[in-house]
Amino acid sequence: MVIGDSMEAAVCGVCLNSDMLCAACQNRLDTGNVTQKEIDVSRFLFSLSDKVRSLSNVKIVKIMDSGTLIIISKRGDAAKLVGKNGFVVKALAKEFKKSIRVLEECDTLKNFATNLLSPVSLSGVNTLYTPEGEVYKFRIPYSFRGRMNITPENFTDIIHSMYNRKAELVFEQ
Repeated sequence: MVIGDSMEAAVCGVCLNSDMLCAACQNRLDTGNVTQKEIDVSRFLFSLSDKVRSLSNVKIVKIMDSGTLIIISKRGDAAKLVGKNGFVVKALAKEFKKSIRVLEECDTLKNFATNLLSPVSLSGVNTLYTPEGEVYKFRIPYSFRGRMNITPENFTDIIHSMYNRKAELVFEQ
């Protein structure tokens, strides 16, 4: 939904300025199209937009809480969400008491997974065809297992949430 001039987030501008949700946004929350965490983070970012002008024209695609708070923006908006000298990310980390990760949406599943797993590098991607549908297996060298910023379960959940695809991490020797 569009907020103010052109910022887009999980709920409408009216709901960002209020502690209550309008019927449409409440329905989105009730049906699971938006989470309470997305609403809370969107409201906080909106409150910062008076201090940080660059926030007034960003689009937040998705916000997920996987131990780390992952904010996915449209392409080109990640730097605006990080803020000058990391101001916005630091404010988010302080407010929500979590580490923050800002990513941009990508045109392909592989590019998004590569960004999500960074700094760990992919060895490759395999597609397994099953009667239930395709499963994407992202191969990572076993030596990187301890350096992961995300759990394999959270990786699977995020890929499913963003692309509606089944994905697994496979650690290779």
